[in-house]
Amino acid sequence: MKGIILAGGKGTRLFPLTINQSKHLLPVYNKPMIFYPLSTLILAGVKNLAVITSPEHRSKYEESLSICNELGIEYKVLIQNKPVGVGNGISVAEEFIANDPFWYMLGDNLFHGPEFGHKLKSIEETEFFDKALCFAYRVNNPHEY
Repeated sequence: MKGIILAGGKGTRLFPLTINQSKHLLPVYNKPMIFYPLSTLILAGVKNLAVITSPEHRSKYEESLSICNELGIEYKVLIQNKPVGVGNGISVAEEFIANDPFWYMLGDNLFHGPEFGHKLKSIEETEFFDKALCFAYRVNNPHEY
């Protein structure tokens, strides 16, 4: 199973923190934000990962994700030249995906905990596995997201 994390965008709502830093590398509690979806994918059994980001943040992701090597996770950083949306991220990862099944997460989604990673893993054994499946969380003010 492959995993893709979309970590592009300009981070304009967090300006000025994001002047020279990707919002997905900013700390949330005790680790960079992107480590939350990364750990979920690892718990789901992902061993092959692609992170999609902007050209100016590529080297920071390559450095930050080098921990994947120690965990036995192959990773690559792919470039999305313009932050034009979630669907475009799949197009950017088309060669990486090939014809393999994959999990696709946003780098700022904080679904977290072993139960969520194990839930993803268990889905592979159901009739839903060969279909598109979307996880979401109900909020009172979706227009703010």
